Amino acid sequence: MLKPQRKGAHAAEIHDDALFTLVSKLLFIRLKLAFRGLRHSPAAQLRAILTTAGISLTCLIMYTLFVLPSTPQQRHPAVSSVTHTPVPGPSSAQGGDAGGGAPVSGSYASDLRRRAAELHSEISRFNERESAIVKQRNLWQTAKLLNSELAELKERQNHLGVPASPAADRAADRAKAARTGGSSTRCAESRHPDYRIAMALPWMTQGGKNAQLPPWLPFFVATASHSALLVDWFIFHEGAFSASNLPRGLHASNVRFVDLKTGGMASLFGRTMSTALKLPAANTSAIVSRMRYMFQKWPRLVAEYKPAYGSIFNEWFGNYTHWGYSDMDVVLGQVARFIERSELQDHQIVTYSFGDTEAVYLRGQWTMHQNIAKVNEIWMRCKHLSDGLQHELFQKVAWTRRMEAMGKQSYHKRFLSAEGCYSHRAAHTPGVSIKVANKQFVGLTVGRVATDDVYVIGGALWVCRREALEPSLAALRLASEPMCDLQLQGMQRPLGEATRFEVTHEGCGNWMPQEFRMCAEHLKGSQKHNLLLSEGMFFAQEYEEVGAIFADHGRCKQGAFFHMQEWKKRWDESGSNIDATAKYDTFKLSQDGIHALTGL
Repeated sequence: MLKPQRKGAHAAEIHDDALFTLVSKLLFIRLKLAFRGLRHSPAAQLRAILTTAGISLTCLIMYTLFVLPSTPQQRHPAVSSVTHTPVPGPSSAQGGDAGGGAPVSGSYASDLRRRAAELHSEISRFNERESAIVKQRNLWQTAKLLNSELAELKERQNHLGVPASPAADRAADRAKAARTGGSSTRCAESRHPDYRIAMALPWMTQGGKNAQLPPWLPFFVATASHSALLVDWFIFHEGAFSASNLPRGLHASNVRFVDLKTGGMASLFGRTMSTALKLPAANTSAIVSRMRYMFQKWPRLVAEYKPAYGSIFNEWFGNYTHWGYSDMDVVLGQVARFIERSELQDHQIVTYSFGDTEAVYLRGQWTMHQNIAKVNEIWMRCKHLSDGLQHELFQKVAWTRRMEAMGKQSYHKRFLSAEGCYSHRAAHTPGVSIKVANKQFVGLTVGRVATDDVYVIGGALWVCRREALEPSLAALRLASEPMCDLQLQGMQRPLGEATRFEVTHEGCGNWMPQEFRMCAEHLKGSQKHNLLLSEGMFFAQEYEEVGAIFADHGRCKQGAFFHMQEWKKRWDESGSNIDATAKYDTFKLSQDGIHALTGL
């Protein structure tokens, strides 16, 4: 009987060793994973520890259920080999079983339950710690998001032209005047207290490449800075270009460069117009896709959507009293000298013409709108911009692909100008008053010698008759003092009463569909009439110009801006027609290029 008992004791030792080995291995793996987790994030370390703790608990439960005998007499005696605290060993006085196994104390089961409870408690603590880390990570992400939104709000503030310190700006102007020993070229009030105009200039580059802005851009920026009293200019583009790319020292606080990133122009146009039109998501995707294709093929197409700029760029224009569109092939003068308070207050839309009074339409070089809903939604009354937007884009894409398949590089484009449908719809919109004022200059001569040259001096733009001798630059400088009249009285005065007239569809605007033409042939050649439009009625208002608009004995006349429409077609795109020594806000502009002024 002794031998079987020794055999049973040997079996108990085997069971003890096996259990000890099992638990030891689990503990070793657990510690190894814990130390390895130090090289990872705290969350990874916790997951490793929880995993090994779970394995340990599972093995103990399986051992209890399947390894140990199911009867009380067959309990395993070797408790002390798997616990850190002594457990009463087997007692031979209590007798053995039929199999010769040694009986154990009844505390073994309670010890297992105690250890299982400890493991459960440990797992709970780990779960709580992991939950705290997850919450902390969420807080970090929230803080990061809030910081990002704060940065965007600061950038938006800069885009909206909110000055950090108007008093500092005025002090800087006074300091500059003191240094130069004369009057500053800026006004003491850097911004008008009642009105602010946002002018949009989207610029696309052929083939969707990074922004490649025109060689005359520095001259545009420098001259645009002199309109800071009333106007902020937004140059929207795709790709790496910003104010830092401008020549050193050239800065205009009212000129903003907004990078929409690659494909962003089409995405912004398509998304905002589709939202305004309440189109389904599928239609929006199709519109964006085709706009992106067409903008890359023909960047000028962005101008077709000028009437919708108030909706498209509302994110930037929301806090402005007025928004408008212009072109970048212009040189600006003292624009604020020519904008009248009555134009901003009494008219919903104002556009500046170059004297072609017989053609009644909104000019692409300068058209500004009151920033109100009934004006911003006029574009929806044009079919190709609203119900027919997607169809028109399909037609454009199909036409382009057909022409390219035929091997044609130059072909007629499907371009529906804002000067057509939009002008007609605006003129017939109830509650909308429009003024067409003669305040811009334009270069139209290409094949023959021009009769005028343009001089930009001290922020003022002068068009002077070409003669053998240059005009008196000293006289032009003397007449180029900055315009700081916050009353905005303008440079024109009405004469008499406005007279009503009827329009026809013949005699003007041959580039637009006949149904949208509004012509007044009896006014052809008139240089002293502005036009007033209201709800389908048309009036001509004669005006006179104040003396301060002329210089050098009437040889030179000051204007709001000059449009290089045809002149620039004579220039080389490389910029060889631009004198590298010319100052950006003091130069001469002719049909042959931009030249430096000497003697000032």
